[in-house]
Amino acid sequence: LASELFGESHSYCSLDEPALRQQAMADPVMLLNRHKPPLILDGINYAPGLLRYIEDDINEHPEQTARFVVTTSQIFPLMEEVSDSLLNRTATATLLSMSLQEIFDTDVSEAPWDKSENDEIRPGHSPVAISEKILRGGFPELALDTGLDAHSWHSSYVQSFLERDTR
Repeated sequence: LASELFGESHSYCSLDEPALRQQAMADPVMLLNRHKPPLILDGINYAPGLLRYIEDDINEHPEQTARFVVTTSQIFPLMEEVSDSLLNRTATATLLSMSLQEIFDTDVSEAPWDKSENDEIRPGHSPVAISEKILRGGFPELALDTGLDAHSWHSSYVQSFLERDTR
């Protein structure tokens, strides 16, 4: 989503990549010199210390806005890294899961379970289809790829979430 919104004006750096993550932790200045702003930094939760260097860069260029777009799946641990001086210069957006209207690609004014004008259920909108979509959930990857095993996907998601958070 960040690439879709800012891809024309910002370069992209994913800290999901182990080599970039290691560089962000070992030598953040080099990483920021290599990937110059405007920059999308995806997965900042893997190198939260990098936020201090981003703050320094922002302080050095107060007249320039939107130099960094930072994404994370874990906002609370990161907020400890953001100092008071940067808090008033950030904007956050929380993304919710996909709605049924998005999953079914319908107008917001018509719910997937609404009947058509002739009182028939719309194709693909049967109670069974709606139940299956609800049980799959609203994560985009799982909601849009019906070939994925929902049970395995959710089990893996919960397991990785628990392992990360209990650590």
